[in-house]
Amino acid sequence: MVHITIDAIVIADRGSPLREPGKEEKLTQYCRYCCSLVCGDANYCTKREVTMSDAAAKSPNRCHDFAFNPIDALGENEKGYIPRSPKKKQCDGQISLFQKG
Repeated sequence: MVHITIDAIVIADRGSPLREPGKEEKLTQYCRYCCSLVCGDANYCTKREVTMSDAAAKSPNRCHDFAFNPIDALGENEKGYIPRSPKKKQCDGQISLFQKG
């Protein structure tokens, strides 16, 4: 078994073909997409040596031992990790109430 640890992972948005190069986003960490999570009767993290609930494995975290695995350990997301596209701050043509000038 080979274990690869990656310090920082940057993933481009796969949903937008018009995405500009160099505009990658940082990956949101979930225990369910970590190589250290073992699922069975209970969810067990081999790095931190703790058990956790399904809800804890699905919530975002900032674990320093995170190693990205695109396959969902809980088996609920068959497509794997797909980052969300960023939301627009302002709709096109809509006037802001706080616009200067």
